[in-house]
Amino acid sequence: MSTRAVVRIHINKIKNNIAFFREKYAGKIFAVIKANAYGLGAELISLYLENEVDGFCVATVEEGEKIRSCGIKKDIWVLGVLSKEDYIIAADNNLIATISSEESISEIKALEPYSIPKLFVAIDTGMHRLGLEKNVDVEKVFSNKRIKEKTVGLFTHFADGKNERRVFSQLGKLEEYSKIENTINNRLIKSTSSTDSGTTWNCFFECARIGMGLYGIGIDKLQRAVEFISYIVQVKTVRKGEYIGYGSDYTIEKDSLIAVVSAGYADGYPTVFNNVGVVIVRGKKTRVIGRICMDYCMIDATGIPGVSVGDEVLLFGEKNETECLKQGVFHYELLCGIGSRVKREYVF
Repeated sequence: MSTRAVVRIHINKIKNNIAFFREKYAGKIFAVIKANAYGLGAELISLYLENEVDGFCVATVEEGEKIRSCGIKKDIWVLGVLSKEDYIIAADNNLIATISSEESISEIKALEPYSIPKLFVAIDTGMHRLGLEKNVDVEKVFSNKRIKEKTVGLFTHFADGKNERRVFSQLGKLEEYSKIENTINNRLIKSTSSTDSGTTWNCFFECARIGMGLYGIGIDKLQRAVEFISYIVQVKTVRKGEYIGYGSDYTIEKDSLIAVVSAGYADGYPTVFNNVGVVIVRGKKTRVIGRICMDYCMIDATGIPGVSVGDEVLLFGEKNETECLKQGVFHYELLCGIGSRVKREYVF
């Protein structure tokens, strides 16, 4: 079998999810495609979605360069920390860069005017990761004429988008920073992220960054756009009392039919599913038995009539999302961890 496993990405469902946000939010929408579009293929995702969004967000200058080289004309915004050299590369590639610290202000001040890209200022409003958190640092941005002229917006990131009290606290802080010395003059874009609840609080602001909302995983009202699929490569009968997998920590309680599936932790199927993972074969749910190996895992196929080599196995998707997330797997980590040898298949 030439294909061991595949992640199937439904482009029309992604477009429908973007339309969902468009209906409830009138501002600009930037699709977050950092980390290779959460492991799903940033170059093709960006090409398929360019007409649906106002721009894209990436984490690094290298990611931005790669997307720009694909022919993307829309804005590309680098959210992460940049060095002096990175700011120059950003300017050369018409990328929007980020000011996230006092050090980055100093780096930009040292640049020639033509080497300063368009800029967003990151404001730490309570997550305590990246961003300026002192009024004096924000004032430094706008006291420098060259930086001020290149600054297009302020942004923040929610620590807990499902907690209304925390969200409004952060929104209030962002609004206060935007008023410093009346610097915005209705010119700057204020941007926040969408949330895991599918809510965007950006009715307050002019730009929404949509990440997991593109794919709908774990978010009510959105369409699930991603399926992680593998295949059965062997079926065998195992007698009562025999053991399954490494460590012999699963014992067969009755004569059973088991199936070997060609996906393991090297492919991104995590060991949190050892002995508990729920998969779907021929429309029936069954579970992983034994430890997940590097290249394979085993499932109980006893109650699946006609099960055979070549059958598809849904490892993760809409039909078993609830069971998978109940096991404590972090859906962002699951997508980003899908291995390079897993084929990416785009469905329209």
